[in-house]
Amino acid sequence: MQFNQKTLETLEFDGTMKRIPDPKQKGLYLRVSATGSKAWYIRYRMRTLYARDQWLKLDDFENLKLLEARERVREYLGLVSKGIDPAVELKKEAAVAHTVAEAAERFMAEYAPANLEPNTAMNYGIVIRKYIAPKLGKIPITDLDRATVASWHMAETQIKLQMNRALAVLSSICTQTEIWGWRQQGSNPCRYVKRNAETPRKRDVRQEELDAIGRALRQLDGRCSPWALAAIKVVALCGGRVSEVLSLRYDQDLFLDEGYAIVRKHKTAKDEGYKRLELPSAAVKIIQGLPRQEGSPWVFPSKNPETRILRKSLHNTWIRVRELAGVKNLHQHDFRALLAAEAHYQGIDIQTAGKVLGHKSSKTTERHYLSVRSSKVAQAVEVTSRPLVKAFGLEQEQEDKNSSEAVGKKK
Repeated sequence: MQFNQKTLETLEFDGTMKRIPDPKQKGLYLRVSATGSKAWYIRYRMRTLYARDQWLKLDDFENLKLLEARERVREYLGLVSKGIDPAVELKKEAAVAHTVAEAAERFMAEYAPANLEPNTAMNYGIVIRKYIAPKLGKIPITDLDRATVASWHMAETQIKLQMNRALAVLSSICTQTEIWGWRQQGSNPCRYVKRNAETPRKRDVRQEELDAIGRALRQLDGRCSPWALAAIKVVALCGGRVSEVLSLRYDQDLFLDEGYAIVRKHKTAKDEGYKRLELPSAAVKIIQGLPRQEGSPWVFPSKNPETRILRKSLHNTWIRVRELAGVKNLHQHDFRALLAAEAHYQGIDIQTAGKVLGHKSSKTTERHYLSVRSSKVAQAVEVTSRPLVKAFGLEQEQEDKNSSEAVGKKK
């Protein structure tokens, strides 16, 4: 066979992979795959102890002519003679033009849709636009080092928690650039950057606040979307996540006669599949009393019959409820902690409480949600201190105090 451009273009394949060496240029090979695709490769060996032959793809056959391939091989073999690995140089050259912003854009276009939940992907996009792109976007991805990342992370002292989230997103992006060949393996600059200390959120919900929220919900009846108000109530009653409740459909998820619903997309869906969302009778009654929007399968539809209420839209309604109630800094997610604390106080075991909240591990339930409300702690202190009260002769003083407080409440 003559090794020239015309012959190689018409070369037939027999269903097996083969490498055809160029008789005129040492190290140049044409690789023909089992499917018939063709690509140029260089075969070389670095001058180091125990070095082995390496195969490096130059380009597809259609993109590189024979003469150009020979010229490139001579260039790369020259690098090898100087102790420079062509594969390393190619990665450096490929990454020079790629900035952090370009890496983030590719991450959101290729990785996020297939690997992240829609809400998570949306939050990643917000973090990239607000915190990553403005400060780091123009930096070449190969030049991003740990010192630069640490300086960026520590600069925003007013938003420490948000910067921790931004650091996690940047770390995911950098991991993908290693997979794409834009950075060397194991070079993630976010590794070992110290995170800001985070204090777990503990919000004690008082009964008077719950009463105020209830009055506000009744006052907004007819002034807000009935589905939004109903969703707020159901989220609070069943202890479900907002996204789980909003995802419910009439055609496949509701089993109201049995008192539960099926959640198909949730945090542990990959490991556990569908999960049951237990609905108390009050939540069942709310759903049964909701109007149906024509043409919509959603239990909590938006104005467009084809879509459901978005979390952002429900959050706006919740803010309106909260402001009317005069209750500050109360999140819808806090109702989950409230239900878990009440379950703990009522003697419900932690495994059952975890099932209600949809936790995969009971440690999550214990760590984040089993915090007894302040009023219960106050009652416990009264009980446990009684022996000391008696010993110190303070019983009469305590009785007088309790009597005066009761009179004040009556007034």
